[in-house]
Amino acid sequence: MDDPDAFARLQRLESEALKRLKAARDRFNQILAETPSGTPDGDGNLRIQQAGAEVRKLNRQAAEANKRLMEYLMHGRVPEGD
Repeated sequence: MDDPDAFARLQRLESEALKRLKAARDRFNQILAETPSGTPDGDGNLRIQQAGAEVRKLNRQAAEANKRLMEYLMHGRVPEGD
């Protein structure tokens, strides 16, 4: 653990990724809530697909940020890419 700022940096990156993921999930849920019948119109279908893609992308980013933090905590080294 030769980089004293690594833990704080990796923890901040994970926290930011989780905040972005939560915001994307909230947007996705809001779009779904705007479709009370459960059957979106043409534009609504596209909005749902785009919001879902954003959630999936940010979920992968949050998982990667968590993996990097855990790598540092478990092995004491800053993962690649940092």
